[in-house]
Amino acid sequence: MDNLKDFIKTLNVLYVEDEISAREISTKILKIFFNSVDAKENGLEGYLAFKEKYLNNERYDLIISDINMPILDGMEMLEKIREMDTQVPVIFITARHESDILLRAIELQISDFIIKPLSIDTITTIINKASEKLFLINTLLKKNTELELYLKTIEQIAFIIKMDLNFNITYINELFCNIMACEMSHLIGKNFDFLKSKISTANVFNNLKESLLNGQFWEDTIKIEKDKNEFIYLKVKIIQISDASNKNVQEYVFIAYPITDQENEKKELNKKMFQNIAYLKKEFHNNLIQNKKFEEEIKSLKNNIIQLDEQLINANKAKLNLLTQIEAYEISTLNQSSVKLELLRKKNEEIELLRKTIQKSKVKKDLLIQKINDQKYTIEHKNNIIDIFKKNELKLNDRIKNLEELISDLEKQQGKEVKKSLFYGSVRLNV
Repeated sequence: MDNLKDFIKTLNVLYVEDEISAREISTKILKIFFNSVDAKENGLEGYLAFKEKYLNNERYDLIISDINMPILDGMEMLEKIREMDTQVPVIFITARHESDILLRAIELQISDFIIKPLSIDTITTIINKASEKLFLINTLLKKNTELELYLKTIEQIAFIIKMDLNFNITYINELFCNIMACEMSHLIGKNFDFLKSKISTANVFNNLKESLLNGQFWEDTIKIEKDKNEFIYLKVKIIQISDASNKNVQEYVFIAYPITDQENEKKELNKKMFQNIAYLKKEFHNNLIQNKKFEEEIKSLKNNIIQLDEQLINANKAKLNLLTQIEAYEISTLNQSSVKLELLRKKNEEIELLRKTIQKSKVKKDLLIQKINDQKYTIEHKNNIIDIFKKNELKLNDRIKNLEELISDLEKQQGKEVKKSLFYGSVRLNV
Protein backbone atom coordinates (compact mmCIF):
# COMPACT_ATOMS: atom_id res chain seq x y z
CA MET A 1 0.00 0.00 0.00
CA ASP A 2 1.52 3.30 -1.08
CA ASN A 3 -0.35 5.85 1.11
CA LEU A 4 -1.78 6.21 4.60
CA LYS A 5 -5.39 6.68 3.49
CA ASP A 6 -5.47 3.36 1.65
CA PHE A 7 -3.76 1.67 4.60
CA ILE A 8 -6.38 2.93 7.07
CA LYS A 9 -9.10 1.42 4.84
CA THR A 10 -7.65 -2.05 5.59
CA LEU A 11 -7.74 -1.77 9.41
CA ASN A 12 -10.16 -3.62 11.69
CA VAL A 13 -11.25 -1.65 14.80
CA LEU A 14 -12.71 -2.55 18.18
CA TYR A 15 -14.91 0.35 19.44
CA VAL A 16 -16.21 0.29 23.04
CA GLU A 17 -18.77 2.85 24.25
CA ASP A 18 -21.55 2.42 26.85
CA GLU A 19 -23.79 5.31 25.68
CA ILE A 20 -26.10 3.97 22.97
CA SER A 21 -26.54 7.17 20.96
CA ALA A 22 -22.84 8.06 21.09
CA ARG A 23 -21.95 4.48 20.10
CA GLU A 24 -24.30 4.44 17.09
CA ILE A 25 -23.21 7.84 15.78
CA SER A 26 -19.49 7.20 16.31
CA THR A 27 -19.74 3.75 14.72
CA LYS A 28 -21.15 5.29 11.53
CA ILE A 29 -18.34 7.85 11.48
CA LEU A 30 -15.61 5.26 12.13
CA LYS A 31 -16.88 2.99 9.33
CA ILE A 32 -16.08 5.83 6.91
CA PHE A 33 -12.39 5.43 7.83
CA PHE A 34 -11.88 1.72 8.53
CA ASN A 35 -12.46 -1.66 6.92
CA SER A 36 -14.61 -2.94 9.82
CA VAL A 37 -15.77 -1.63 13.19
CA ASP A 38 -16.94 -3.96 15.98
CA ALA A 39 -18.94 -1.86 18.51
CA LYS A 40 -19.28 -3.14 22.10
CA GLU A 41 -21.22 -1.52 24.99
CA ASN A 42 -18.85 -2.08 27.94
CA GLY A 43 -15.29 -3.07 28.86
CA LEU A 44 -16.13 -6.72 29.52
CA GLU A 45 -17.70 -7.19 26.07
CA GLY A 46 -14.72 -5.41 24.54
CA TYR A 47 -12.26 -7.66 26.38
CA LEU A 48 -14.16 -10.84 25.43
CA ALA A 49 -14.34 -9.78 21.76
CA PHE A 50 -10.59 -9.11 21.72
CA LYS A 51 -9.85 -12.42 23.47
CA GLU A 52 -11.98 -14.38 20.99
CA LYS A 53 -10.08 -12.92 18.06
CA TYR A 54 -6.76 -13.51 19.79
CA LEU A 55 -7.54 -17.20 20.45
CA ASN A 56 -8.51 -17.64 16.77
CA ASN A 57 -5.17 -16.16 15.68
CA GLU A 58 -6.95 -13.03 14.50
CA ARG A 59 -6.50 -9.48 15.71
CA TYR A 60 -7.86 -5.97 15.92
CA ASP A 61 -5.52 -3.38 14.43
CA LEU A 62 -6.78 -0.55 16.68
CA ILE A 63 -8.90 -0.12 19.85
CA ILE A 64 -11.00 3.02 20.44
CA SER A 65 -12.68 3.04 23.84
CA ASP A 66 -14.42 5.23 26.38
CA ILE A 67 -12.86 5.16 29.85
CA ASN A 68 -15.87 5.40 32.13
CA MET A 69 -18.05 2.30 31.55
CA PRO A 70 -19.95 -0.26 33.67
CA ILE A 71 -18.73 -3.77 34.59
CA LEU A 72 -15.18 -3.09 33.29
CA ASP A 73 -14.04 0.45 32.57
CA GLY A 74 -11.63 1.26 29.79
CA MET A 75 -8.52 1.03 31.98
CA GLU A 76 -9.49 -2.35 33.43
CA MET A 77 -10.32 -3.68 29.96
CA LEU A 78 -6.95 -2.53 28.62
CA GLU A 79 -5.06 -4.08 31.56
CA LYS A 80 -6.50 -7.48 30.65
CA ILE A 81 -5.89 -6.95 26.92
CA ARG A 82 -2.25 -6.01 27.60
CA GLU A 83 -1.78 -9.47 29.16
CA MET A 84 -2.38 -10.88 25.66
CA ASP A 85 -1.10 -8.11 23.39
CA THR A 86 1.34 -5.38 24.38
CA GLN A 87 1.50 -3.73 20.95
CA VAL A 88 -2.06 -3.03 19.76
CA PRO A 89 -2.57 0.78 19.69
CA VAL A 90 -5.37 2.20 21.87
CA ILE A 91 -7.19 5.56 21.75
CA PHE A 92 -9.20 6.53 24.84
CA ILE A 93 -12.27 8.81 24.78
CA THR A 94 -12.65 10.86 27.95
CA ALA A 95 -14.19 14.05 29.28
CA ARG A 96 -11.56 14.57 32.01
CA HIS A 97 -7.81 15.10 32.37
CA GLU A 98 -7.18 13.46 35.75
CA SER A 99 -3.47 13.01 36.35
CA ASP A 100 -3.83 9.51 37.78
CA ILE A 101 -5.68 8.42 34.63
CA LEU A 102 -3.03 9.96 32.43
CA LEU A 103 -0.17 8.28 34.33
CA ARG A 104 -1.87 4.88 34.22
CA ALA A 105 -2.63 5.38 30.52
CA ILE A 106 1.05 6.07 29.85
CA GLU A 107 1.98 2.83 31.66
CA LEU A 108 -0.47 0.94 29.43
CA GLN A 109 1.05 2.54 26.30
CA ILE A 110 -1.96 4.57 25.22
CA SER A 111 -1.56 6.00 21.70
CA ASP A 112 -3.73 9.11 22.23
CA PHE A 113 -6.82 10.67 23.86
CA ILE A 114 -9.96 12.10 22.29
CA ILE A 115 -11.54 14.71 24.56
CA LYS A 116 -15.33 14.94 24.53
CA PRO A 117 -17.34 16.41 22.90
CA LEU A 118 -16.23 14.59 19.72
CA SER A 119 -15.74 16.39 16.42
CA ILE A 120 -15.04 14.93 13.00
CA ASP A 121 -11.85 17.00 12.65
CA THR A 122 -10.48 15.80 15.98
CA ILE A 123 -11.35 12.19 15.21
CA THR A 124 -9.73 12.43 11.78
CA THR A 125 -6.52 13.97 13.15
CA ILE A 126 -6.08 11.44 15.97
CA ILE A 127 -7.00 8.44 13.80
CA ASN A 128 -4.45 9.52 11.18
CA LYS A 129 -1.84 10.02 13.90
CA ALA A 130 -2.42 6.59 15.46
CA SER A 131 -2.67 4.84 12.10
CA GLU A 132 0.49 6.49 10.81
CA LYS A 133 2.58 4.57 13.34
CA LEU A 134 0.90 1.32 12.27
CA PHE A 135 1.50 2.24 8.65
CA LEU A 136 5.21 2.88 9.24
CA ILE A 137 5.61 -0.35 11.23
CA ASN A 138 3.78 -2.31 8.53
CA THR A 139 5.95 -0.74 5.80
CA LEU A 140 9.12 -1.48 7.76
CA LEU A 141 8.09 -5.10 8.34
CA LYS A 142 7.35 -5.48 4.65
CA LYS A 143 10.73 -4.02 3.71
CA ASN A 144 12.49 -6.24 6.24
CA THR A 145 10.67 -9.28 4.84
CA GLU A 146 11.73 -8.36 1.32
CA LEU A 147 15.29 -7.77 2.50
CA GLU A 148 15.41 -11.13 4.27
CA LEU A 149 14.12 -12.78 1.10
CA TYR A 150 16.84 -11.07 -0.95
CA LEU A 151 19.51 -12.15 1.54
CA LYS A 152 18.24 -15.75 1.57
CA THR A 153 18.28 -15.75 -2.23
CA ILE A 154 21.86 -14.47 -2.28
CA GLU A 155 22.84 -17.10 0.32
CA GLN A 156 21.56 -19.82 -2.04
CA ILE A 157 23.42 -18.66 -5.15
CA ALA A 158 26.55 -16.90 -3.87
CA PHE A 159 29.55 -17.57 -1.63
CA ILE A 160 29.49 -15.21 1.39
CA ILE A 161 32.33 -14.70 3.86
CA LYS A 162 32.35 -12.02 6.58
CA MET A 163 35.65 -10.79 8.08
CA ASP A 164 36.66 -8.48 10.90
CA LEU A 165 39.04 -5.54 10.43
CA ASN A 166 42.03 -7.94 10.67
CA PHE A 167 40.55 -10.10 7.89
CA ASN A 168 39.76 -12.95 10.28
CA ILE A 169 36.68 -14.91 9.21
CA THR A 170 33.61 -14.38 11.42
CA TYR A 171 30.97 -16.00 9.17
CA ILE A 172 30.90 -18.28 6.14
CA ASN A 173 27.74 -19.57 4.44
CA GLU A 174 26.78 -23.19 3.85
CA LEU A 175 26.98 -22.94 0.04
CA PHE A 176 30.72 -22.20 0.23
CA CYS A 177 31.30 -25.09 2.65
CA ASN A 178 29.20 -27.53 0.60
CA ILE A 179 30.87 -26.75 -2.73
CA MET A 180 34.40 -26.53 -1.29
CA ALA A 181 33.80 -29.65 0.87
CA CYS A 182 35.02 -28.00 4.09
CA GLU A 183 33.74 -27.64 7.66
CA MET A 184 32.41 -24.23 8.72
CA SER A 185 33.81 -24.66 12.24
CA HIS A 186 37.32 -25.20 10.83
CA LEU A 187 37.23 -21.88 8.95
CA ILE A 188 35.70 -19.53 11.56
CA GLY A 189 38.53 -17.52 13.11
CA LYS A 190 41.00 -18.26 10.33
CA ASN A 191 42.59 -15.41 8.40
CA PHE A 192 41.26 -14.80 4.91
CA ASP A 193 44.78 -15.43 3.53
CA PHE A 194 44.10 -19.18 3.72
CA LEU A 195 42.35 -18.89 0.35
CA LYS A 196 45.60 -17.95 -1.40
CA SER A 197 46.79 -21.57 -1.30
CA LYS A 198 43.69 -22.63 -3.22
CA ILE A 199 43.76 -19.87 -5.85
CA SER A 200 45.69 -20.56 -9.05
CA THR A 201 45.85 -16.82 -9.72
CA ALA A 202 46.93 -15.71 -6.22
CA ASN A 203 48.53 -12.52 -7.57
CA VAL A 204 45.01 -11.03 -7.86
CA PHE A 205 45.07 -10.48 -4.06
CA ASN A 206 48.16 -8.27 -4.15
CA ASN A 207 46.17 -5.03 -4.01
CA LEU A 208 43.17 -6.39 -2.05
CA LYS A 209 43.97 -5.04 1.42
CA GLU A 210 45.34 -1.79 0.06
CA SER A 211 42.12 -1.12 -1.89
CA LEU A 212 39.87 -1.90 1.09
CA LEU A 213 41.95 0.17 3.53
CA ASN A 214 41.68 3.09 1.09
CA GLY A 215 37.89 2.91 1.29
CA GLN A 216 37.42 1.20 -2.09
CA PHE A 217 35.67 -2.08 -2.86
CA TRP A 218 37.67 -4.83 -4.54
CA GLU A 219 36.49 -7.09 -7.36
CA ASP A 220 38.04 -9.59 -9.75
CA THR A 221 37.58 -13.04 -11.31
CA ILE A 222 39.48 -15.83 -9.56
CA LYS A 223 40.10 -19.51 -10.22
CA ILE A 224 39.94 -21.75 -7.12
CA GLU A 225 41.11 -25.35 -6.90
CA LYS A 226 38.19 -27.39 -5.57
CA ASP A 227 39.73 -30.86 -5.82
CA LYS A 228 42.83 -32.15 -7.52
CA ASN A 229 42.66 -31.11 -11.19
CA GLU A 230 39.17 -29.60 -10.65
CA PHE A 231 38.71 -25.83 -10.60
CA ILE A 232 35.81 -23.42 -10.21
CA TYR A 233 35.69 -19.82 -11.45
CA LEU A 234 34.26 -17.07 -9.21
CA LYS A 235 33.27 -13.45 -9.86
CA VAL A 236 34.30 -11.85 -6.55
CA LYS A 237 33.51 -8.54 -4.86
CA ILE A 238 34.70 -7.51 -1.37
CA ILE A 239 32.99 -4.50 0.23
CA GLN A 240 33.07 -2.61 3.51
CA ILE A 241 30.19 -2.51 6.02
CA SER A 242 30.19 0.71 8.07
CA ASP A 243 28.37 1.78 11.23
CA ALA A 244 25.29 4.03 11.34
CA SER A 245 27.44 7.14 10.93
CA ASN A 246 29.00 5.62 7.82
CA LYS A 247 32.39 6.73 9.13
CA ASN A 248 33.82 3.67 10.86
CA VAL A 249 34.27 0.34 9.05
CA GLN A 250 32.88 -2.57 11.08
CA GLU A 251 33.58 -5.55 8.83
CA TYR A 252 34.38 -6.74 5.29
CA VAL A 253 32.06 -8.96 3.24
CA PHE A 254 33.29 -11.32 0.51
CA ILE A 255 30.60 -12.12 -2.09
CA ALA A 256 31.33 -14.44 -5.02
CA TYR A 257 29.17 -15.85 -7.82
CA PRO A 258 30.23 -19.10 -9.57
CA ILE A 259 30.81 -18.48 -13.29
CA THR A 260 32.47 -21.82 -14.16
CA ASP A 261 29.88 -22.64 -16.84
CA GLN A 262 30.40 -19.28 -18.58
CA GLU A 263 34.19 -19.70 -18.53
CA ASN A 264 33.97 -23.27 -19.86
CA GLU A 265 31.55 -22.15 -22.56
CA LYS A 266 33.92 -19.37 -23.55
CA LYS A 267 36.86 -21.82 -23.72
CA GLU A 268 34.83 -24.31 -25.75
CA LEU A 269 33.71 -21.57 -28.11
CA ASN A 270 37.31 -20.39 -28.58
CA LYS A 271 38.41 -23.97 -29.20
CA LYS A 272 35.72 -24.46 -31.85
CA MET A 273 36.58 -21.12 -33.40
CA PHE A 274 40.26 -22.06 -33.75
CA GLN A 275 39.30 -25.47 -35.10
CA ASN A 276 37.03 -23.86 -37.68
CA ILE A 277 39.69 -21.35 -38.65
CA ALA A 278 42.25 -24.15 -39.03
CA TYR A 279 39.79 -26.14 -41.12
CA LEU A 280 38.99 -23.14 -43.31
CA LYS A 281 42.68 -22.41 -43.83
CA LYS A 282 43.33 -26.06 -44.72
CA GLU A 283 40.42 -26.08 -47.16
CA PHE A 284 41.59 -22.79 -48.61
CA HIS A 285 45.11 -24.20 -49.12
CA ASN A 286 43.74 -27.41 -50.68
CA ASN A 287 41.54 -25.40 -53.01
CA LEU A 288 44.51 -23.30 -54.10
CA ILE A 289 46.51 -26.46 -54.89
CA GLN A 290 43.56 -27.99 -56.75
CA ASN A 291 43.00 -24.76 -58.67
CA LYS A 292 46.65 -24.77 -59.68
CA LYS A 293 46.27 -28.32 -60.96
CA PHE A 294 43.14 -27.35 -62.89
CA GLU A 295 44.95 -24.40 -64.42
CA GLU A 296 47.78 -26.68 -65.55
CA GLU A 297 45.27 -29.16 -67.02
CA ILE A 298 43.48 -26.32 -68.83
CA LYS A 299 46.81 -25.09 -70.20
CA SER A 300 47.60 -28.61 -71.40
CA LEU A 301 44.14 -28.97 -72.99
CA LYS A 302 44.54 -25.62 -74.76
CA ASN A 303 47.85 -26.82 -76.19
CA ASN A 304 46.15 -30.03 -77.37
CA ILE A 305 43.42 -27.97 -79.02
CA ILE A 306 46.06 -25.85 -80.78
CA GLN A 307 47.74 -29.03 -82.00
CA LEU A 308 44.39 -30.45 -83.15
CA ASP A 309 43.62 -27.18 -84.94
CA GLU A 310 46.96 -27.44 -86.71
CA GLN A 311 46.25 -31.09 -87.60
CA LEU A 312 42.80 -30.10 -88.86
CA ILE A 313 44.30 -27.33 -91.00
CA ASN A 314 46.87 -29.76 -92.40
CA ALA A 315 44.14 -32.34 -93.01
CA ASN A 316 42.06 -29.77 -94.89
CA LYS A 317 45.09 -28.86 -96.97
CA ALA A 318 45.70 -32.54 -97.69
CA LYS A 319 42.05 -32.92 -98.59
CA LEU A 320 42.28 -30.02 -101.05
CA ASN A 321 45.39 -31.54 -102.57
CA LEU A 322 43.67 -34.91 -102.94
CA LEU A 323 40.61 -33.31 -104.48
CA THR A 324 42.83 -31.47 -106.91
CA GLN A 325 44.59 -34.72 -107.77
CA ILE A 326 41.28 -36.51 -108.13
CA GLU A 327 40.00 -33.83 -110.45
CA ALA A 328 43.19 -34.10 -112.50
CA TYR A 329 42.94 -37.87 -112.50
CA GLU A 330 39.32 -37.71 -113.57
CA ILE A 331 40.19 -35.43 -116.48
CA SER A 332 43.26 -37.40 -117.53
CA THR A 333 41.83 -40.84 -117.04
CA LEU A 334 38.31 -40.29 -118.26
CA ASN A 335 38.74 -42.71 -121.15
CA GLN A 336 41.48 -44.92 -119.68
CA SER A 337 41.37 -48.59 -118.87
CA SER A 338 39.96 -50.39 -115.87
CA VAL A 339 43.38 -50.21 -114.20
CA LYS A 340 43.06 -46.48 -114.05
CA LEU A 341 39.50 -46.80 -112.76
CA GLU A 342 40.77 -49.04 -109.99
CA LEU A 343 43.34 -46.42 -109.10
CA LEU A 344 40.59 -43.82 -109.01
CA ARG A 345 38.55 -46.04 -106.68
CA LYS A 346 41.50 -46.33 -104.32
CA LYS A 347 41.91 -42.60 -104.32
CA ASN A 348 38.25 -42.19 -103.40
CA GLU A 349 38.74 -44.63 -100.49
CA GLU A 350 41.70 -42.58 -99.35
CA ILE A 351 39.57 -39.45 -99.50
CA GLU A 352 36.81 -41.17 -97.46
CA LEU A 353 39.36 -42.31 -94.90
CA LEU A 354 40.74 -38.81 -94.68
CA ARG A 355 37.21 -37.41 -94.24
CA LYS A 356 36.56 -39.80 -91.36
CA THR A 357 39.85 -38.80 -89.79
CA ILE A 358 38.87 -35.14 -90.01
CA GLN A 359 35.47 -35.96 -88.46
CA LYS A 360 37.13 -37.78 -85.54
CA SER A 361 39.42 -34.81 -85.01
CA LYS A 362 36.43 -32.50 -84.80
CA VAL A 363 34.72 -34.78 -82.24
CA LYS A 364 37.91 -34.93 -80.17
CA LYS A 365 38.22 -31.16 -80.34
CA ASP A 366 34.60 -30.74 -79.11
CA LEU A 367 35.27 -33.12 -76.22
CA LEU A 368 38.35 -31.16 -75.25
CA ILE A 369 36.39 -27.89 -75.36
CA GLN A 370 33.66 -29.43 -73.14
CA LYS A 371 36.31 -30.64 -70.68
CA ILE A 372 37.80 -27.13 -70.53
CA ASN A 373 34.35 -25.67 -69.78
CA ASP A 374 33.82 -28.27 -67.04
CA GLN A 375 37.18 -27.38 -65.51
CA LYS A 376 36.29 -23.69 -65.59
CA TYR A 377 32.96 -24.41 -63.84
CA THR A 378 34.76 -26.49 -61.16
CA ILE A 379 37.23 -23.66 -60.52
CA GLU A 380 34.36 -21.17 -60.22
CA HIS A 381 32.57 -23.53 -57.76
CA LYS A 382 35.71 -23.87 -55.65
CA ASN A 383 36.14 -20.10 -55.57
CA ASN A 384 32.54 -19.77 -54.31
CA ILE A 385 33.30 -22.31 -51.54
CA ILE A 386 36.37 -20.27 -50.55
CA ASP A 387 34.21 -17.13 -50.31
CA ILE A 388 31.69 -19.02 -48.14
CA PHE A 389 34.47 -20.17 -45.80
CA LYS A 390 35.71 -16.60 -45.47
CA LYS A 391 32.18 -15.33 -44.65
CA ASN A 392 31.69 -18.12 -42.07
CA GLU A 393 34.97 -17.12 -40.42
CA LEU A 394 33.75 -13.51 -40.11
CA LYS A 395 30.37 -14.67 -38.69
CA LEU A 396 32.15 -16.84 -36.10
CA ASN A 397 34.28 -13.89 -35.00
CA ASP A 398 31.16 -11.68 -34.69
CA ARG A 399 29.36 -14.36 -32.68
CA ILE A 400 32.28 -14.69 -30.24
CA LYS A 401 32.39 -10.92 -29.82
CA ASN A 402 28.62 -10.74 -29.12
CA LEU A 403 28.85 -13.60 -26.59
CA GLU A 404 31.70 -11.88 -24.75
CA GLU A 405 29.70 -8.62 -24.60
CA LEU A 406 26.64 -10.54 -23.29
CA ILE A 407 28.72 -12.19 -20.55
CA SER A 408 30.17 -8.79 -19.62
CA ASP A 409 26.64 -7.26 -19.38
CA LEU A 410 25.42 -10.13 -17.23
CA GLU A 411 28.36 -9.74 -14.89
CA LYS A 412 27.69 -6.01 -14.55
CA GLN A 413 23.97 -6.62 -13.90
CA GLN A 414 24.78 -9.20 -11.24
CA GLY A 415 27.12 -6.69 -9.64
CA LYS A 416 24.36 -4.07 -9.53
CA GLU A 417 21.87 -6.50 -7.99
CA VAL A 418 24.37 -7.52 -5.33
CA LYS A 419 25.11 -3.90 -4.52
CA LYS A 420 21.38 -3.16 -4.18
CA SER A 421 20.87 -6.21 -1.94
CA LEU A 422 23.78 -5.22 0.29
CA PHE A 423 22.40 -1.73 0.60
CA TYR A 424 19.16 -3.15 1.94
CA GLY A 425 21.22 -5.34 4.24
CA SER A 426 22.91 -2.22 5.61
CA VAL A 427 19.50 -0.60 6.10
CA ARG A 428 18.35 -3.57 8.16
CA LEU A 429 21.50 -3.47 10.29
CA ASN A 430 20.98 0.24 10.95
CA VAL A 431 17.38 -0.35 11.94
